[in-house]
Amino acid sequence: LNVAAEMQWNLQPLRAFTTDQFSIAGQLIPAYEVGGDCYDYNVGATHLDLSSLDAMGHGVQASLLAALTTAVMRNVRRSGEGPVAQITEADRQVLARFGGDQFVTALAMRLAISTSAVVR
Repeated sequence: LNVAAEMQWNLQPLRAFTTDQFSIAGQLIPAYEVGGDCYDYNVGATHLDLSSLDAMGHGVQASLLAALTTAVMRNVRRSGEGPVAQITEADRQVLARFGGDQFVTALAMRLAISTSAVVR
């Protein structure tokens, strides 16, 4: 694998997680021409956070965008904030570092474990 693929491997969460309430599984296998695709999830006491990202381009540049976005979203999530704050801060950080020349498309949501409802 090349450097970009190694970077993507390091972004991945556990491939599977199971509780009495739900099971989650996913896997991304970086190809030799790596895009900026990645996913993340986190299980909290009352909720499940999910995200799927597609950073612009291919190779190391796309992996850098995906890594920055994932790190920012994880950092904001660990401070207790939800998906709106995660996306807002990731957008701010990507814009500050790359101007409007690079971007990341993202989907982020939080599900309440007790009801399976999407929450803010």
